[in-house]
Amino acid sequence: NFDNEMEEVKVDAQKQGKVIRFVGSIDVAKKELKVGLETFDKSHPIAGLKGSDNIVSFYTERYGSNPLVIRGAG
Repeated sequence: NFDNEMEEVKVDAQKQGKVIRFVGSIDVAKKELKVGLETFDKSHPIAGLKGSDNIVSFYTERYGSNPLVIRGAG
């Protein structure tokens, strides 16, 4: 069943020292939208989210590879 599959995904990530998070991303220039489960190292900002917290990162020409990051309850 689905719960068992998800538990297996979670345990596999934990064995690698990682976490699973549900993530959405929008690439305006490419007109692409992506939503789904992704694996992150525990040191990644997304890995530290708890409860209803959200994080939004804006990658723009102005910010380059150092995005503007907004984090908080959502």
